[in-house]
Amino acid sequence: MKLIHLQLNNGLAEVTKAIESGGSSANVIIAYSNRGLAHAAKAEYALAIEDYKAALALNPEYVKAYSNLGIAYYHGKEYDAAIENLAQAIERLSKITVLDPDEIKTFLNSLYYRGLSYRAARKYYSSKLGDASMWI
Repeated sequence: MKLIHLQLNNGLAEVTKAIESGGSSANVIIAYSNRGLAHAAKAEYALAIEDYKAALALNPEYVKAYSNLGIAYYHGKEYDAAIENLAQAIERLSKITVLDPDEIKTFLNSLYYRGLSYRAARKYYSSKLGDASMWI
C-alpha cells in the first residue's frame, strides 16, 4: 500500500510540473485530468473536482472530464452534481465515442437508487435523455 501511495505522490508531482510548465493546451488539459485521477485514487475528491473543472475550463467538450467529474462528485456524495456531469458526458458521447455509455448509465442508476425516488429518476431521464424505460 505504501508503494502505491508513493507512486501516486510521484505522479502528482509530475503532472503538477507539466501543468505549471504550460506547454500545449492539449497537454495541460490531459495533465489536469490525470492529476484529478491521482487525487481521486487517494480519495481526495475535492482536489480531483478542482482539476476536472480546470480541464473543462480549457476544453468544455472533454467527455472524460465530465465523466470523471461526475464520478468524483458521486464519491463525495454530491449526487445532484454527479448526475448533471454524467448526463453531460452522455450527451457528448453522441458526438464522440470515447467512454462506455453503459458504465455512465450504471452510475446514474446507482445515484437515483441512493438519493432519489424511482419517479424522480424516470422524470429526470425523460427530460434529459429521452425514453426513460431503456435506462432504468
